[in-house]
Amino acid sequence: MIPMQGNQMMQLRQMLYGASNPMPIVEKFAQANPMLQRYLPLVTGKNQQQITTTFCNMCKERGIEPQAFLGQIRQQFPR
Repeated sequence: MIPMQGNQMMQLRQMLYGASNPMPIVEKFAQANPMLQRYLPLVTGKNQQQITTTFCNMCKERGIEPQAFLGQIRQQFPR
């Protein structure tokens, strides 16, 4: 698997926050990134609450506190 580089993540994050519908942006990035391709089916066609539930369940399965994980991501990629 090819990890996404930091500058790509920042670019994706900025584009997602500015988009009225973020799915086309995510799909475009997924075409070039196998890691995103793997997780795209988990969010396609779901609303925000369903995605949040999926995220929390995945964290719990791995023994990760969802809020702590989000805090780390926000520190690494601030707005």
